[in-house]
Amino acid sequence: MWIRERRTLRILEVNDAAIAMYGYTRDEFLALRVTDISAAGRRSAGGETAPRSGRRTRQADGLARHRRKNGHELDVEVTSRPLTYEGRDAVLVAVRDVTFERALDERFRHYSLRDSRTGLGNRSQLVLDSAALQRAWQQPVALLMIEIHGLRTVNVELGRDAGDEVIIAVGSTLRILFGEEAPLFHLAGQTFAAFVEGDEAQARQHANRVLSAMRQPYVAAGTEAFVSAHVGIAIGEPGWDAGELLRLADAAVQSAKVSGSRVAVFNTDPHVLRHVLRSRGFTLESALLHAVQENQLRTVYQPILDVAAGTIAGVEALVRWQHPQVGLLLPGEFIPHAERAGVIFDIDSWVLSESCRQIAAWRTAGITPRPVSVNLSARDLDGALDIADHIRRELERYGVDASLLAVELTETTALHNREAVERLLDDLRAMGVAVALDDFGTGYSMLDRIRDLRVDRIKIDRTFIRRALNGGGPLVTAVITMAHDLHLEVVAEGVERDEELAMLRAHGCDFAQGYLIGEPMPADDRRLWADRMSRRKGSRKR
Repeated sequence: MWIRERRTLRILEVNDAAIAMYGYTRDEFLALRVTDISAAGRRSAGGETAPRSGRRTRQADGLARHRRKNGHELDVEVTSRPLTYEGRDAVLVAVRDVTFERALDERFRHYSLRDSRTGLGNRSQLVLDSAALQRAWQQPVALLMIEIHGLRTVNVELGRDAGDEVIIAVGSTLRILFGEEAPLFHLAGQTFAAFVEGDEAQARQHANRVLSAMRQPYVAAGTEAFVSAHVGIAIGEPGWDAGELLRLADAAVQSAKVSGSRVAVFNTDPHVLRHVLRSRGFTLESALLHAVQENQLRTVYQPILDVAAGTIAGVEALVRWQHPQVGLLLPGEFIPHAERAGVIFDIDSWVLSESCRQIAAWRTAGITPRPVSVNLSARDLDGALDIADHIRRELERYGVDASLLAVELTETTALHNREAVERLLDDLRAMGVAVALDDFGTGYSMLDRIRDLRVDRIKIDRTFIRRALNGGGPLVTAVITMAHDLHLEVVAEGVERDEELAMLRAHGCDFAQGYLIGEPMPADDRRLWADRMSRRKGSRKR
């Protein structure tokens, strides 16, 4: 303990414990100011907070670093209180040496943030380091999650000590690959992670280097052990959160395993999206409630070919969801969630309105619009909401002729909701809106039951088209023939090969749709209105 003058910081009195701890004689001590023993050399009481004049309360000033006479430094805990000493405004200071405690705390902290086997940072260290990386790195940052496979075999056949040897060796290999100072972590038994600076292409280069390195054998228990790896990549956007980036990278690495790929990047691989959607179903259902109001939905249009004329006869409006975190989602990724959440009517209503608005916009731009087909869900027919009245209002709102709008219902919907569908068809027929029966062949597949429904066309499901050239041709031909006998037009979905289109043309199919004809396109894509599409082969329509 010592007493110092409040204003000058000169030491006025000192006890024997302070003399012993700091190594000064009493006379040397009384010739010092407190700043002389402060390792930081600050104009302060070496960790004290200078009290206001007249303040008489004890004050804990916290930790400081002081210097002994021999130059050695020590960590101290400082407590001070104001007093009057020999008529002077002074401060009584109590100092406790906490050097050993601080060293022990640092050691505990080190081990709490490090993996005991590899010496690499653990998950907690990753979260702590991420804040520093955001400040230091100006480029995009990618998190690579590396999952090692084959460790279980090593543990079973050679023992867990051998498995630990492999883990340590893998950690050393990764340290060499990424560099001694790289932010590299061991998150769990077989999972490592690393931050790398750069975009997706640079992250993939790092991932491929990891995969190549993992092909080398490791020596464990005196014998060679072989492992492999999958790598999931998540790209950090501005303001990225380490916990969220970990979840996205984990989704990517799980996707890499499921899809058979060795590397997967979150948000660019459809397998990743499916994995995330499965794990976030309730979150998505909640977010869907805001998707329409926050303008997150998008429409694209897929051309429908007049098979005989070889010209574009119309388009089908398809919805996409531009999810703010997950990215662009296809209908199959979110429509089931929308139906469960009870917001499918809002989405279908938005697509109907947007389609009518787009028809009017094409007309204003001097483009002769073709009919636009819009899908309706079975849930649209379940409630008290009048979908026909909504269609009528949107047509009137944008001044669109009813002949330019077609509604598509699935076969299962039509036959399960027979009474509601018949009322809807009567209303649509009165307006002049055409109706198509979608996905024909996946439900009841009974044309005699459909005969009584007042629809204008049927759409043969893509599964029948794919089988047409492998023994399924007669069934497609029979459907076309019977539909024509019932005065129904026929649209073939999912046409992807020239041979399929030739077969459909030979058997009198009216219309065809699929990636051979054209992929879903934005409304401003002029290929939608070309007299003939430049056909291409690709994956099926989504």
